[in-house]
Amino acid sequence: MAQFNISLLAKQGWRIINNLNSLVARVLKAKYFPNNDFINSRLENTTSYTWISIWATKGILAEGLCWRVGTSMNVTINNDASIPDAETFRLSSFVHNMQDSKVTELIDTNKRIWKRELIVNTFLEGDAKKILRIPLAQEPHDHFLVWSGEPSRAETSDHLFRECPVLVKFWTTLSFSNTLIDTTMDFTQWLTWVFDQCPPHHCRIFCCALWAIWGDRNARIHEKKISIGQEIARFVNNYITELNGIKKRNSSKPQELREWSHPPDSIVKINFDGAYDGCHYKSASGIVVRNAEGIIHLSCSETQKEVASTFATEALACRKAV
Repeated sequence: MAQFNISLLAKQGWRIINNLNSLVARVLKAKYFPNNDFINSRLENTTSYTWISIWATKGILAEGLCWRVGTSMNVTINNDASIPDAETFRLSSFVHNMQDSKVTELIDTNKRIWKRELIVNTFLEGDAKKILRIPLAQEPHDHFLVWSGEPSRAETSDHLFRECPVLVKFWTTLSFSNTLIDTTMDFTQWLTWVFDQCPPHHCRIFCCALWAIWGDRNARIHEKKISIGQEIARFVNNYITELNGIKKRNSSKPQELREWSHPPDSIVKINFDGAYDGCHYKSASGIVVRNAEGIIHLSCSETQKEVASTFATEALACRKAV
């Protein structure tokens, strides 16, 4: 209940940051931080209980807030949180020759791209890559604060899929030997190795098992549902059995091709999709524009470099379609 109360108070602080023109924000600013912003405000002696309660949560907000890069000359390179992909949303080390420099100095404002050569030659390699992966809007806008959340640092792919004690019984129930669940090799190497060692039937179960583990993890975090290893294994076996039954039923039916659905008359439909290469932070977008008769008016594809995530990939494809 205490944590829930803090979260509600922190939301009020978030609203003050994002709705400075609201009546309550203007009243609080005029009284408690007329010459500063909420995050940098100080607590005076004569304050109300309401303000003390909201002010007490600004530290929590400060840990999760990150500047979305725009045109503001107030956001500094060294001191302000503006790198979403970084540990604390900041550089890993202080750059002395850019002590008072602003983030906008790293952007080519005419082309709306990062000054790659300047960034690569100024920052550490890891910091430079993270900066270059920050997407820039095609239309310039002012900096604004966004909530970046708190990425989990306990959970790794190895722990989630192989090392968790709950999964020892899980893999055994699915008839996978301890040799196959080898934790000494790299996670990616392990995936490839399992597919090389197992027959197709076991590979099928293995894929379904990984999917079930990920689903159980999401249910545990977001829905607070706890499952034991045998329950997850039972789900996998039942799911495979169901798939086999569907396959048998469908084998007696003629295959039906899924057709593209036509839009109404005088309407143009735009289909788009994106693909992401997480190893090299690259993405590709594909777009097809067709009319009600299915005639293609336009189709195009393009690749992008320094893309941070699959979400960014879909967003880039969507923006291109728009």
